[in-house]
Amino acid sequence: MLTVDNTLFVGKVLLVEQSICSTNDHAMSLLRSSSLPEGTVIYAVDQYGGRGQRGNTWQSEAGKNCTMSIVLQPKWAGNDTQFFFNKAMALAVSSTLQSWLPSAKLKWPNDIFVEDRKIAGILIENLFSGQRLKHSVVGIGVNVNQSSFGPGLKSATSMRNEMGKEIELQPFIQQLCQQVEWQYMRFQQGSFAAIQSDYLGNLYRLEEDHYYQTKEGRVLARIIDVNAQGQLVLQSNSGQRCYNFKEVIYT
Repeated sequence: MLTVDNTLFVGKVLLVEQSICSTNDHAMSLLRSSSLPEGTVIYAVDQYGGRGQRGNTWQSEAGKNCTMSIVLQPKWAGNDTQFFFNKAMALAVSSTLQSWLPSAKLKWPNDIFVEDRKIAGILIENLFSGQRLKHSVVGIGVNVNQSSFGPGLKSATSMRNEMGKEIELQPFIQQLCQQVEWQYMRFQQGSFAAIQSDYLGNLYRLEEDHYYQTKEGRVLARIIDVNAQGQLVLQSNSGQRCYNFKEVIYT
């Protein structure tokens, strides 16, 4: 039986669903019809229609992986601090994975890679009342024990594939919930400089020369920053440029 007992509030309400389309969709539906305590975790044994960034689907083999959503209430977050919340949540997942796989890195904006292989993704969705933020639903998908992936997912990997052994889901999920809570409390306390420093320190391809497909075309550049607005900052021979999500593709 899955439990979370090492936190103050994250996972104290734990809803385990045997088979649902999307934990994020389920969380949003529950929030629209009722109230959920902050820190509620919705965990799916089988998530058959998970969603990722760019409208992609998140494919997961039933019972093998960590597929869950966490309900939080960062009501004080404004436009100038919203992306620090995203960074904090990404750090929670990467920090958890790094204790098992030290080479895990954050790929802007919300993926986790091991070398050049994707092992986890995060999808954050917000629920508003007028202009006021009521809830954020943090969807987290981690490939834990899945050993094979579809033909369109050649770059995907899992903890099992990287470590060569099965991983117990219970301690991993406990650790992940603890990290989410700790990073969320850092955000609450306004530790933005520390979050920024840690995020950059764990960023995939930071200060490395690579090709990127941008609105200006294919360019050889290096990542030098992710600014407070959540934009990726690239340095090339033509200077520095800032890009929003979907304006740059890693190649």
